[in-house]
Amino acid sequence: MLVLSGPATTGRQQAEDHERAEQAVIGDTEAPPPIVNPSTGFWVDPANATRECRVTLSAQLAALPAGGPYKGAVKLGTGAYGPLSTAFTLAAAQAHPCDGPFPTTATVVEGTRTIEWCHAGLDTNGNPTTVTSWRVYVDNALAATILPAAVTIGSTANAAGLRLHSSTLAVTRGSRAVQMSAVNAVGEAARSIVFTATVTAPAAPPSTLQIRDIR
Repeated sequence: MLVLSGPATTGRQQAEDHERAEQAVIGDTEAPPPIVNPSTGFWVDPANATRECRVTLSAQLAALPAGGPYKGAVKLGTGAYGPLSTAFTLAAAQAHPCDGPFPTTATVVEGTRTIEWCHAGLDTNGNPTTVTSWRVYVDNALAATILPAAVTIGSTANAAGLRLHSSTLAVTRGSRAVQMSAVNAVGEAARSIVFTATVTAPAAPPSTLQIRDIR
């Protein structure tokens, strides 16, 4: 098992930290301690070779405050803890752009804008699929068909498997109801919920003035 001894120290304080870590034992039914090393432990219990022990630490790691430094220690079965690991720090977690909630309105300037959406690359049966195009509807009319070559896809997915997609879309001034759908070789998906875009006029030169008098 892996446990975190606490903020990294040296000498006597390090020994005290290690002793505290020994009190936070992960057994068969005990919950992992609140602070753990950012790794996954997997081993065979020395007391029972037919039993595998494993602890996944991502949840505990997510509860840790960013910073540190921290040190970890490993314990197998009922044996003693090994030496403390080298010190490590934790970076602040970054939210994935496809983690909700999503906005449903925006105000943009007329012209070519960036449009972003999230998709998992799955069909309605949950199987991987190849999207052949994306359709954009504005005010309930087909306004654009975006091909994969014009789409930028994020390199990482969130916990639900969603990846950020982006492309460009020309919009004209007014209040616009925008929807999107994915298309594959079988057909078109249901449209997304409506996203309301308030499109304003772009910046322009000043209007014509009127000279009142010259004195």
